[in-house]
Amino acid sequence: DVSHFKTSDVQEFFTKRKPVKPKGAKLVVIIIILAYIVISVGLAVAVLGDNSESPTVKSAVKYFPIPVAWVNGQSISAHTFYDQLNYIRHFSEKSGQALGDEVELKTQLLNQLIDQKIIRQQAGKNNLKVSSYDIDEAFNKITEENGGLDEVKKVLQEMYGMDVKQFKSMIKDQLYVEKIQKDVIIQVHARHILIKDEAKAKELLV
Repeated sequence: DVSHFKTSDVQEFFTKRKPVKPKGAKLVVIIIILAYIVISVGLAVAVLGDNSESPTVKSAVKYFPIPVAWVNGQSISAHTFYDQLNYIRHFSEKSGQALGDEVELKTQLLNQLIDQKIIRQQAGKNNLKVSSYDIDEAFNKITEENGGLDEVKKVLQEMYGMDVKQFKSMIKDQLYVEKIQKDVIIQVHARHILIKDEAKAKELLV
């Protein structure tokens, strides 16, 4: 009888109804995950290998989050790797400075990115943060000491092929290094004071 139909009856029907699981859904998900892993590993090897300069690899890393390395569960993307590599190459071309061995260059760059990731992680453990104010303050100081904003923009673009946003990202990395170094010095100093106080306390007890 339609006259006795209630909204609650519909709600009860969907509550008690067992969800229909499409057949093969899990298999599709597994296949997608495996495909991602295979492609990621393949492209990561290509980035650091002989095929790193191929148009296919360079195009893929722009749209596919390929990790070139993992540091304590956090990835370093191939996109970041190529950006840094392009800055170095651009500077080499404009300044006339030779880069040397290509494999060695890429290895050094990757190690540098790993170091930066470790520093960020250590900063997080020590509750050290770099704010946008810190970055802007450092950037403004650079512009004041180097002919103003327009001149800095010009040098960044011509010599490194980067914009202000990309440069500020590099400033952020450097500020994290400085904060970690300062924090370590403070901890070492505090440890020395503690040792001296401990030694003095032992003398008083003798």
